Amino acid sequence: MKKSVSILATLFFAFVCTFLFSGAAFADENSPFQTAPYGDGVMITKYDGDVSGTLVIPEKIDGKPVRCIDRKAFSSNKTLTGVVLPEGLRTIRKQAFNLCGSLKTVEFPKSMQTIGESAFSFCDSLTSVKFSSGLRRLGNKAFFNCELLVSVELPGSLESVGESAFHSCKALKNAKLLEGIQTIEKGAFGECTALVAVVFPKSLKEIGEQAFFGCSSLPRLDLPDGLQNVGAKSFAGCTLLQSVKFHEGLLSIGDGAFKECTALVDLKLPKSLQTLGNGAFDSCRSLKKVELPDGLETIGESAFSGCSSLKAVVFPNNVKRIEANAFDYCFFLDFVEFPEGLETIGDKAFMGCDSFSRIILPDGLETIGKNAFFGCRKLSIVVFPDSLESVGNLAFYNCPSLKSVEIPSSISQKAHWAFSEDVQVNVRKVSRSPKSETNIKASPEWE
Repeated sequence: MKKSVSILATLFFAFVCTFLFSGAAFADENSPFQTAPYGDGVMITKYDGDVSGTLVIPEKIDGKPVRCIDRKAFSSNKTLTGVVLPEGLRTIRKQAFNLCGSLKTVEFPKSMQTIGESAFSFCDSLTSVKFSSGLRRLGNKAFFNCELLVSVELPGSLESVGESAFHSCKALKNAKLLEGIQTIEKGAFGECTALVAVVFPKSLKEIGEQAFFGCSSLPRLDLPDGLQNVGAKSFAGCTLLQSVKFHEGLLSIGDGAFKECTALVDLKLPKSLQTLGNGAFDSCRSLKKVELPDGLETIGESAFSGCSSLKAVVFPNNVKRIEANAFDYCFFLDFVEFPEGLETIGDKAFMGCDSFSRIILPDGLETIGKNAFFGCRKLSIVVFPDSLESVGNLAFYNCPSLKSVEIPSSISQKAHWAFSEDVQVNVRKVSRSPKSETNIKASPEWE
């Protein structure tokens, strides 16, 4: 008998220890909250209650503070319209409230530090969110596709706004980022098609790829002093964007950053700019004037391709390369002042620029790529420098106004296919600099 009692006691003790120390969920039989140990408090792992309206989550459950809401704890709850989160709560994990289609308002306590990935994604009815001043991390897709959210103010305690955090929030009109935020990550506000105003903090250093891609109602931008990098396609497809104010300190504009910003008219880039990515202003069809800064050495591929209203470009002396398709199909471009330090004009760089009439190529230029000036129909005069070493096939082909050219002997064997068949090509043996020619730039036709 004693032996049986001893065995039962041992089994009971083992069960109690397993329950207390395994981390398994537990709950008061009258409580709708299932919980598990979490630091000095508990984590809500699941909600079993039936609520229609606003849920008040208590500060303590079983005498212990609520510190965390676990992943998917309230996911897909269709009747929850509001939630009051308790003071002391620090973390909301991945997908904790995602797909809560009736949830309208959320207010975070001062203690809140982390909002996890997709925590409130696809909350279709959410109109208002009030963030705490101590928030440290806003996860990727945290409010993805919250279609009725109208405005957000993000605290400076955040270092970054997570990837796609507010992507596809179609009703979002205003976004204010407070001082302290340094990075807006990839796609953070992408496809926010109603967005009309963004306030950037001076602390901002980087705007990530596609951060504001497709924000088709955004009319203007005032980028902050401290901004260093604008990522690839970050403002691409902002079709109502008319003006962008850049400040000194900006180092790079990424590939396609402002592609298809079809309402953009004027562009003054800061002197600090060093890198202009491929297709940075591709298809900005209303762009008429560009001022390029002294720090640029390379104009990227298709950087201004299809800017059909662009009339004039003055390059700084430091530019060494104009890459392929950089200005192709800029139909109204009739004035280009090439810099003295230019070494390469890439393939199709000025193809289809119908308004060109005269071109002086600078001393130091070594390479003109294939099709570089193909189809420049009004081009009648080209002055080549003695430094030229290579001219690509069809570089000046289909330029019907070009009747004769004089090329340096250094390229006479390499220029056979550069011109149309009816162009008279003369080879000069005596070196001469284009600078000694008549100053074409000063003539009225170049004003």
